[in-house]
Amino acid sequence: MSWAFVLSEPPRAQPWSEWLPPVGPGVVGVWLPQEIPSGAWVVDPFVAAPEVTVEIVHAGYRVLAITGNPVLAFLLRAAAVPPAEEDLQATLATLAATQKGTQRLEPYLRSLYTTPCPSCESPAEERSVLWERKGKAERPLREEGFCARCGEPFSVESREEDAQSLAHWLPRAEIHRARLAERVAPLGSPHRQAVERWLHVLPPRSLEALTALLGRRSHPDLAGREALLDALLLLAVTAAWPQDEKGAPWRRWTLPTRYRERNLWHALEAGLSLWAVPRPAVPLVSWPQPLPAPEGILLFRGRVRDAMEALRACIPRAVVAVVPPPQPAFWALSALTTAWLWGREAMGPLEAMLTRGETDWGWYTAALSAAWRPLAHALPENTPFFAWLPQATPELLTAVMVAAHHSGWAVEDLAPQSHPPATQVILRRAVPAPNHAAETLRQALQKRNAPTAYLTALAAALQGYRPTSDMKPKAAYAQARHDLNLLFAEGPARPVGEETPQRTLWLIAQPTTPSPSPLDDRVEDTLLQLLAERTLWPERDLLNALYARFPAELTPSGDVVRTILEHYARAGPQGWQLRPEEHPQNRSSDLAEIRGLLRALGRRFGYTVRGDLPLVWEHEGKEVARFYPTYLARTAPLLQSRPPGEAYLLLPGSRSPLWLFKVHRDPRLQQALQGPWRVLKFRHLRRLAREAQTWEDWQRLSPLDPPEHQDAQLPLL
Repeated sequence: MSWAFVLSEPPRAQPWSEWLPPVGPGVVGVWLPQEIPSGAWVVDPFVAAPEVTVEIVHAGYRVLAITGNPVLAFLLRAAAVPPAEEDLQATLATLAATQKGTQRLEPYLRSLYTTPCPSCESPAEERSVLWERKGKAERPLREEGFCARCGEPFSVESREEDAQSLAHWLPRAEIHRARLAERVAPLGSPHRQAVERWLHVLPPRSLEALTALLGRRSHPDLAGREALLDALLLLAVTAAWPQDEKGAPWRRWTLPTRYRERNLWHALEAGLSLWAVPRPAVPLVSWPQPLPAPEGILLFRGRVRDAMEALRACIPRAVVAVVPPPQPAFWALSALTTAWLWGREAMGPLEAMLTRGETDWGWYTAALSAAWRPLAHALPENTPFFAWLPQATPELLTAVMVAAHHSGWAVEDLAPQSHPPATQVILRRAVPAPNHAAETLRQALQKRNAPTAYLTALAAALQGYRPTSDMKPKAAYAQARHDLNLLFAEGPARPVGEETPQRTLWLIAQPTTPSPSPLDDRVEDTLLQLLAERTLWPERDLLNALYARFPAELTPSGDVVRTILEHYARAGPQGWQLRPEEHPQNRSSDLAEIRGLLRALGRRFGYTVRGDLPLVWEHEGKEVARFYPTYLARTAPLLQSRPPGEAYLLLPGSRSPLWLFKVHRDPRLQQALQGPWRVLKFRHLRRLAREAQTWEDWQRLSPLDPPEHQDAQLPLL
């Protein structure tokens, strides 16, 4: 049975969530029971999404979690055993009361972010500042904050005096940058230059605030509360990292032209609730301690290749891995944080990641292969592997598939979603079949028979692609990109537009007959059936029910689904409801009326009328016109029928926007409309039934209300 894409629940806000894959619960809990019995061991070789690791336990399994990133290990421990919010508040209060020179830490940090209120001029709290860099000069553009006296937030353009008051932080930045760098890589270290380069990304005030907070790490007043203090410091570290204008963390070590600086003390106060999760704790112990419960997490801190003894002891029955794209900035921030909180020696393999400032897909392919090959050697044949790519790109998908084949895993199934881009891949410990990428691509496009996003088409090709076995992974990735580019240039697919391959849609170049109905038609039909079955559909339930009808390579594009859904249904706080006028029973009476009008018109013009779908007008045994009345925005007749005379698709006028959406996507429909095909709205046919007395009247008047025209009062003459 093919795997159907499963939509997760929305991810919850959590510490460092801006760096973690955007995944929520509800996916692995569906897949695992189909593969292995409850209570079995599952291995998570990355812990890239700690919430998913915990979900596996809640689904009734034991997890061997392997990670060489101490930050992810900390996040996993906190997700398994969430700290109490009152304990965090008490720790924050103690931290606030520690001394910084002659004053308490809290007022010192607040003073860094104090600015005059734009309304009352009293001291107010600056919560974020948008900066612009030009060369070595920096100036603030916009400030957002809160005035306690006014009791209101503010967002204003920065003034000249704001730029002058903020400028005095710049000279002190080098001192704090050097102090922070020394804790990671002392002078003479081969990584010192890379550390300094990353630290130049941090704003000057963030450097000063972070230095002050990290200096409390070994304060005697906080002894015994190190884990709680570390949770607070993790909030500060990620808040110190600048954001782009849209609020996403800056992910390169080249300096941004514009960046957003955040108030670190406010980040600590606002972030306490992110740690406190109201759910039962999950047992978690570190290897080699035995797991004390039938469910829980055994944490191995290190690389997969060093976890062979743990793998042999647990004998996992399945693998689950959330695979994010390569993130050099996240790796660097993890290394910096590890050294600041737990010492340079705790960085381990992360230390080497400090020098990786740019994305190298060949290197990433080799890294994935190096992690997955030990699993293939340690686990029994036929072991299933669920690889979840919530931020799928063509490069990431290619890297994952090449790495899987190189490390002994064969692709069994995959379900790609193009909008938003995500892919769920089912691998299995098995010998891969020979290369047949052209055939899997051809079959997928033939089955879909609709314009297909590049990511979906690429996934189909990759399902049959086999890299050369004697190549190293890095070279195999480059070869795969070359082979696949050639396949899309010369193989069974043809582009819809003239944009780059990744930005255009794809169709099968030479379809076989008979072809199935276009996928967009089938999705529309199924969505309408599902909406009619229930009065109210929660969105996730509705979409997962739809995806279950269209598994694997038939997974419909999210933008197509959204367009159809918004056309037929209304969204409310609890979910989606079918519009009353769109209920199939109501539309059936419209169809009966339209067929009656067509028969009456045909007889009025002196033609013989036969059939129902299509309904045909004939004159002396020769077909004059054929009609396909439908209450859907159906396109199949235009692609599957070759009429000898004129042909008309009849649909409700309200269906025009959806019909035009499909036409805009599919050049085959555009070509059909240049030939014998025409589109008539129900309302226009009613006018023709009143006004057209002859076939000549019909031919003159029928084109006057095309689908593009939305004026319901269009005159006929």
